[in-house]
Amino acid sequence: MARAIISTPFRLKEDPSPSGFDGIDVDIDFKPLDWLTFYFDSHYDTAKDRLSTANFDLYINGKDDKWSVGIGKRWDREVDDQVTTQYAYKFNSKWGIKLYQRFDLKGGILKEQDYVLTRDLHSWIMDMCFNDKNESGSEVMVVFTLKAFPDMAVDASASFNQRRAGAQNN
Repeated sequence: MARAIISTPFRLKEDPSPSGFDGIDVDIDFKPLDWLTFYFDSHYDTAKDRLSTANFDLYINGKDDKWSVGIGKRWDREVDDQVTTQYAYKFNSKWGIKLYQRFDLKGGILKEQDYVLTRDLHSWIMDMCFNDKNESGSEVMVVFTLKAFPDMAVDASASFNQRRAGAQNN
């Protein structure tokens, strides 16, 4: 299976460039085998005539989707250059775990860690998440997702380690 989308917005009224077109977005999914998937997306800035962002992901799925491994590359001209890793494992039909990490290659630091314990509740999926972002602190979330509508989730979260206005270092 393969899917490729190349798109660009056309501006009608808000200060259009001579052609009216904006940047070019590319989105490609390629699944040559049941257990192997490639994703690629990028944005080309036509005003500056250069590539702005590029992302590439490779996923390998185990038999019966019991486990999966993913590695990705995130590049943003204005921000940084990152590598991501993701591991997922289903213990049984009810329980699973997912680990995600994002590492900044230029700065040499771990930018984000995400740990998710998943429980199948028959009609719902419950994710208990712990997220630690190097620059903004930690967050604990409980997310409920209705299986019939996986794009609509209900969540509750609490954040820690974020400095508040007026806070002082001791």
